[in-house]
Amino acid sequence: MDRWSSSYYDRYDRNRYDREDKPTSRSAVWVWVLVGTLAIFLLVQVIALAILIASPTARARFFAPFLDSRAPAMTAYLDDKQETTGSNNQGATLPAPPDAPDSSDQPATNGRVLIRDDFDQPTERWDQSQSQLVDGAYELRVAMPNNDSYGLFLGNMNIRDIDMAVDVQQVSGDPTAEFGIRFRQDRPDAYLMFSISGSGYYRLVRVEDETYTALHPWTFDRRINTGPDAVNRLRMVAEGSSLRGYINEQLVVEATDEQPVAGQLTLGAATFDEGDLVVQFDTMSGQASADEPIDLEQDFSTPANIPWSVGGARLESDAYEIFASGGIQTWQKPLPDGSSDVTDFALQVDMTVVDATGENAAYGILFGDEGGFEFYQLLLFADGRVGLLGLDREGRSGWMIPPTQLGIVNTAPGTTNAISIEVRERVIQITVNDTDLPEVTGVQDMAGMVGLIIQSDPSGEIRVRFDNFYLEELIKGEAT
Repeated sequence: MDRWSSSYYDRYDRNRYDREDKPTSRSAVWVWVLVGTLAIFLLVQVIALAILIASPTARARFFAPFLDSRAPAMTAYLDDKQETTGSNNQGATLPAPPDAPDSSDQPATNGRVLIRDDFDQPTERWDQSQSQLVDGAYELRVAMPNNDSYGLFLGNMNIRDIDMAVDVQQVSGDPTAEFGIRFRQDRPDAYLMFSISGSGYYRLVRVEDETYTALHPWTFDRRINTGPDAVNRLRMVAEGSSLRGYINEQLVVEATDEQPVAGQLTLGAATFDEGDLVVQFDTMSGQASADEPIDLEQDFSTPANIPWSVGGARLESDAYEIFASGGIQTWQKPLPDGSSDVTDFALQVDMTVVDATGENAAYGILFGDEGGFEFYQLLLFADGRVGLLGLDREGRSGWMIPPTQLGIVNTAPGTTNAISIEVRERVIQITVNDTDLPEVTGVQDMAGMVGLIIQSDPSGEIRVRFDNFYLEELIKGEAT
């Protein structure tokens, strides 16, 4: 047809031409084949593109070879989630966080207790974590792997019911770390916790005596914001035995607390395989119930009016520094928990006060700690007094040595006090700066864990550095 002029075609009977088979050109056929092939190819590309857009997992696998392997860990799973319900973790690119910390790499606890620390080298024998106010937020830091920390609400120690919401953001650390609301805590290792991980999981767990029981197991949910700068709002409603947990205003957990108890209200964070976790809490709202309703609203913008604990412990200047803001008592024991459990023992430690204000600021050692809040405290007060506070297994307390000025404690800033204590059954022998105090006899054997303790006066802060720690378990009948 391309060699025929239109004028020639017009000379023919058009009706006759239309009734007959029209001539076919080979080049025209190839043109149509090419056009069809291109159309099919484009259709396949459109379908593939649609699949990539619709499926985050497929999209991540397609682009994975082109991603910079040096990107921060918290960005590896960004946008790579599918909504799940129940305990179905399909669609998650990272495994669920462990159910409990791994203590297998912590110092052995078998045999006779003998612990020495001069803190000149990095150590995992002592907790290193802290709570503080940073840029208008409440920040928790946990430096060590397989460890946890909490910030304490100071308004009341006997809270049972709460309706509490708070914004939480993981600033740094491994995405499988855990953080959230700890409540009904009647001792440091007995509490409930509603938490999320930076990798997009949530759970509700009961912890007691280092046993973790899931009321709702780790569950992956695409509604949890992940990645750098991601903020999630957690809300826990605990009313009697009824527990309800919300994430970003969506109900995700309903459970029953068979034995609701009153206890401390805290914000918690925990590490597993890796440490160096930093989490910030902000824009808190809600109420708690104790003897009377407690308003929990807080934006953490005014440090003087924040009823949450500030303090912690860290290695500083080749010593172990413990610090706290006003009105707080805090203590640390060698790790793993229980490794300092002794009956008869000898202990020595040097203590240097960096800062302490108020007549009730004090520091010293604790012993006979069986895991609760009841233990014995040997305290040196910032003004030079010495006191020994005794508690029995029923929680009854009394001064075995009332806080007394003995003229043997160095009170000048930066000076060091050395104390030693030997306990055999019920007999306690105390030495301060090479001066022996009269023996004290307790009402029962004082078995339990040993550690370091500070307490701040409500009017000020305290900061104390401990060094040259020595703890030896004594065998009955054997000389020191």
